[in-house]
Amino acid sequence: MKFIFRNFFLNPLNMRLNQYPFKTILFLVFTGIWLVTPATTGAQVCSNPNTLFAIDNSANIYPVDPTNATVGAVINNLSYTLATSYTTVVAGQTAAPSSPNGLGYNSVNGNFYYFKRDPGGGNKQFVCYDPLLNKYTTLAATPITVSVHSACINFNGTGYYCLDVSSNLYYYDIALNTWTFITATFTDQFANNVTTVIQSMTTGDMAIDGLNNMWILPSNGTNYSLYKMKAPLPTTAVASITLQEVVPPTRPTPSGTSIYGVAFDLSGNLYMSTSAGLLYKLTNPAAVPVLIGTLNPTNMTDLSSCAFPLTVLPVSWTNFSGTAQNNGTALLNWSIPGQPGDKGFIIEQSTDAINWKQVGFVQSSAINNNSYSYTDINPGAGNNFYKLELVNVDGSYVYSKTIELSIKNPVKVSLWPNPVVDKINIRLGNTNSNGVYAITYDAGGRAINKSNLQPGINTISMQSFPAGSYTVQVHFQNGDIINEKLVKQ
Repeated sequence: MKFIFRNFFLNPLNMRLNQYPFKTILFLVFTGIWLVTPATTGAQVCSNPNTLFAIDNSANIYPVDPTNATVGAVINNLSYTLATSYTTVVAGQTAAPSSPNGLGYNSVNGNFYYFKRDPGGGNKQFVCYDPLLNKYTTLAATPITVSVHSACINFNGTGYYCLDVSSNLYYYDIALNTWTFITATFTDQFANNVTTVIQSMTTGDMAIDGLNNMWILPSNGTNYSLYKMKAPLPTTAVASITLQEVVPPTRPTPSGTSIYGVAFDLSGNLYMSTSAGLLYKLTNPAAVPVLIGTLNPTNMTDLSSCAFPLTVLPVSWTNFSGTAQNNGTALLNWSIPGQPGDKGFIIEQSTDAINWKQVGFVQSSAINNNSYSYTDINPGAGNNFYKLELVNVDGSYVYSKTIELSIKNPVKVSLWPNPVVDKINIRLGNTNSNGVYAITYDAGGRAINKSNLQPGINTISMQSFPAGSYTVQVHFQNGDIINEKLVKQ
């Protein structure tokens, strides 16, 4: 019952409704039974879901305000020397913390998991702390033999991931209290060796978003990088893992010192703490990290947080504008901070800002200084609305603002009927239509017909085509393309 109370009543943003029987929740709400918990500091650790957590080199855990880097009172206000605070008696449990690191907060059971004593030193020790009961528990002995700086808890609260300085990725199953080696081999989408990057950048951290993607940030005193491991995350051994490079390993660190910890807020901003005790916020991959303030105490070795955002490092559209051309076309221009791995931009058009259709697609490119343009050669007469959709390789997307253009003499390309029975008509409203042709593609993307087009109405027979979905592409001499989808009955 304590578990339900903490997540349902105290921390509704992290609630997973399907984890609790619906009748149980109704019983608690409607019978007026309110559960009482000890009045400890930790009982309300996520009352603000944007709160960050930091651990210092004495293994004290603190809440951190991400707006100003203010450090609150210590959460685990219980001495590590009290053997009775542990559920089991193991060698070294009363030993002082040694290079603690790898902090992860579990938003499901409300516990902190971390290495009280670093695996690279003597008498290594992996523990969890329950703020509600104000109790430490020594967990299963880890097979790791070198230092761990990067760690996080998954979105489901079922497991803890950590990456040691030799690039070995491990998974700790919270329910089973067992460790599993996952892999030590990483590449990126360009087939670059990321294993060597992790090994050469011996500090850093990682965090998991609300879609259960893992974000890994290796760092050293000069540079940092950022990689994304797409869900589902492995829980058993695999030969290798392909990561998506989000920030290249040549990016300078914001203060010329190593990055020790990373954590998200609910908006998907990434916070970074450095070896100098400075807290920075990164708002998008191409941005310069913004200094928030200095942590006090400054000897923080890692970060974690309550937040599992669905969108990470949201796009900041630098510019999106349009011009109604004298020839009746609409010229769109935009720029955006670079995000390696973006698939491209879908251009959507509407005449009423309610019903939208895709009129084009522009592939993202690293050679155009993040500036793009597109000409809609077939706008409607009068008011036209446009918006952009940035599509990432993982299928996620972000919309731009909407702009409005007034077109006085639009170039017309009309296709009808739709659905079609035996033939389609294509009308070109521009008399300057030399070299224009149409290609018809079936649902599998195979070109099944090509026809040259003339000004006026053109007819293409589809009588012999089987029923189904088709796409007609109208190609103009200047390289512009119009896509029209239709259904053959």
